[in-house]
Amino acid sequence: MKHFLGLILFLALLSTPFFAYAQERLLELKDPQLSFQLSEQLDAERTVAVLKIEAVTEQEISTLLLEDPLRVVIDLPPTSKNKHKTFALPKSKIMSALRMGSHADKLRLVADLRGQAIPRIVLNPSTEGVTIELVLPAIPVVEATHTATPIPVATVQIIGAASEATATPTGTSVSQSSATPTATATATATSEPSPAPTLTPTATTIPNPTASPTAASLAPSTPPTQPPPSVAVVATGSPHLINFSFEYTNPEHAPFVRIELSDRTEFKLSKIEDRLYKLTIPGAQLATLTLKLPQFPPHDFVGLTFLQADQLSDSVEVKIGVSRGSRISALPQDKDIVIKVLGK
Repeated sequence: MKHFLGLILFLALLSTPFFAYAQERLLELKDPQLSFQLSEQLDAERTVAVLKIEAVTEQEISTLLLEDPLRVVIDLPPTSKNKHKTFALPKSKIMSALRMGSHADKLRLVADLRGQAIPRIVLNPSTEGVTIELVLPAIPVVEATHTATPIPVATVQIIGAASEATATPTGTSVSQSSATPTATATATATSEPSPAPTLTPTATTIPNPTASPTAASLAPSTPPTQPPPSVAVVATGSPHLINFSFEYTNPEHAPFVRIELSDRTEFKLSKIEDRLYKLTIPGAQLATLTLKLPQFPPHDFVGLTFLQADQLSDSVEVKIGVSRGSRISALPQDKDIVIKVLGK
C-alpha cells in the first residue's frame, strides 16, 4: 500500500509545471563546411531555441539583435560554396524561419522571431563548436474563458424591447446575449420589471462600438499625448540625421550610401581601425532612435559591412564598418552626405 501511494505521489509531481519539460529537434544540416542542429526546449519557466554549430569558435561568431521585424543575425566564417537557403519552422515557438546567405567575407544566418518578446542571447563554446541559445520566458497558453460571459438577463431584454436597432451593440456583445435563453429573459422582465432609473447606468456600461465618442466621454479617458518611444525629440534649428539610404549611380550602377540630413552642415570622417571608420556631425541629433540599430547594406555593396548611428551630447556619430583593407570617402551632396567605397 505504501509503495502504491508513493507511486501516485511521484506521478502527481511529474504532472506539475516544475517537472514539465519537452525538447524537439527542428532542423539539422550536415555539410563538410557547415553543420548545425536546431532544437527547442520548453519547460514551466522558459522556452529556449538551441542552435549548435560545429567546427567554429566563439571568436569567429558575431550576433546582433535587430527590430522591425524582430530577428537575430548570426555571422559565421565564409564558405567556398554559395549558400542561400530558407528553412520554414512551423513547429517552433520562437522562430518562424531560419535564413542562410553567403557573402564575400561571411556566412550569415538570420533567425526570424515570432512576436515582440526580445530573447536573451547566450553563447556556450565547447570542443565541438559553439551553442547559441535564444532564451525567452515560458510562453503561456491563453485560454479564452471569459469570451462567453453572458450579459445579465433583465438588462439585455429591456434594452432590446426599448430600441433593439439602436441600442444593441454589435460584435462580441451580440454573441453573448444570444447565448442567454430568451424565455427566461422575458419572464424576468415581465414579472419583475427594472425601474426606469436603472436603465441609464446600464446603457452607459454597454456602449455602441460604432457610435462616435462625445467630448464629455473623451475628457477623463484620453491619456496625455507623448511622443512614440522610437522617435527622438529634435531641438529646433539643429540639423538632424533622417535616414540611411542604399542607392546606385546611373548608368554605372555603382553602389553608394546616402546619409539624409535636414540641413547642410559640417562633418568629419576619420579612420578608427582597419575595418572601422567614424563620421562625426557636430551639433546634430537623430530624428529617430531606430538609427541606433545596425543597418546592413545589400550583398552587392562590396567593402561595406554596416552603419550605426549614436547620439552624443553635442553631435551625432556614425560608425561605418568596412572589409579589411577597404577605404571609403565622404562627400557633401546638397543637404546630404554620400559615402563611397574606394576599394583597397
